[in-house]
Amino acid sequence: MTEEKKKKKKSYDTRVKFLVRKGLLPDIYRKQIHRSLISKWRREADDKYVGYELNDNNIPEVYELMKKVSEDEKMQRALKTFYKITKTFKDIIGSGREYVNILRKEKTRVVRIVEGAKDNLGIKKAIDGIISYIYLVVDNFSRYIISWRVAHKICAQIRLETFRESIEFAGLTPEQIDITQLIVDGGSENNNEKVETFIDKFPVDKVIALKDILQSNALVEAINKTLKYSYLFPRNLMNQAELITAMKKYIIPDYNNVRPHGSLHGLTPREAYGDAAVDFKGIRLKMQQAHSSRINYNQTHSCLNCFHGCNK
Repeated sequence: MTEEKKKKKKSYDTRVKFLVRKGLLPDIYRKQIHRSLISKWRREADDKYVGYELNDNNIPEVYELMKKVSEDEKMQRALKTFYKITKTFKDIIGSGREYVNILRKEKTRVVRIVEGAKDNLGIKKAIDGIISYIYLVVDNFSRYIISWRVAHKICAQIRLETFRESIEFAGLTPEQIDITQLIVDGGSENNNEKVETFIDKFPVDKVIALKDILQSNALVEAINKTLKYSYLFPRNLMNQAELITAMKKYIIPDYNNVRPHGSLHGLTPREAYGDAAVDFKGIRLKMQQAHSSRINYNQTHSCLNCFHGCNK
């Protein structure tokens, strides 16, 4: 046997091994590693692995980040969801190169699924650190927000209240022949015994997006994005009470009754829903004037001295 073959195979250090040896690995990661490995890594010397000295450079920053992740319930749920998605893919597809190749080929669909899981409920974190969940029921055609609630948790009873309110608003009755489709995501707040028992009394066909039908819940996710970035994030809301007040007095009225939508040809959601008289000629004229004014403004204004720093 040659000298080269007698040489022991090199093993390289990892950040996880390093954190275990230092006793700094957060519980959320430690629980996913078999205890025999944890025990083994703890007993090993730092210089056993190649590259161990590189881990000393920014360990405080990395540990602080991992600590924040381990203490953030929302982030933990996101990680668990990610692990479940990847495990499901591996169970269906298999592992190895075939798994990686299919993921690369279908990465757009994978990203869309993950985005759907992330945006199934509007989420707003106030300055006081309390997360609020925004429940919406939206008309697919008009984008009209029929019912909404704000709560500190995901709750089937609260979701049931929004469904009941929406059915009453739409005037649906148990005797009605025409079927109305209700598209939901796979969340437990939408799919439970309370909701099913109530929905069964009405001519409503509840379907789960990307499961019972091919379509996603992208329309509601787009509205969630609009509410977050156009209304919620620009406001320094201190707590849930301020969020509810803002939703009631400004955000929902402005979104439903004032803000025109390009996808609705300039109508507001309320006008498209059919709950208000519509001056189509006036809307068309306003859109033409806005188009002309926007071109004129862009031609006569530059980004010089722009407070956004465009000229830097």
